[in-house]
Amino acid sequence: MRRTTAAFGLALALATAGSAVAESPIKARRGEMNAMGKRMNAIKETVLEGKGGTLADVAAHAEYIADKLTSVPSWFPPGSDRGTDQT
Repeated sequence: MRRTTAAFGLALALATAGSAVAESPIKARRGEMNAMGKRMNAIKETVLEGKGGTLADVAAHAEYIADKLTSVPSWFPPGSDRGTDQT
């Protein structure tokens, strides 16, 4: 149940991050980076800290991260290196 709730929360966060693209490239970038960070943390907790999870979970998180890495340059469109975007 706890994993299901966490997975739902992550899916909701990802959906929200995807909708922020039209609002602001900075907000979108932060959302994508936060989602990747959560998955990296989940891998760390499973592999290094033994806090649960399976190798299948680790593989799914790693695959998500690997897929997202190809789109990282698009998270930095011209002009998005300036200004502030309060979240």
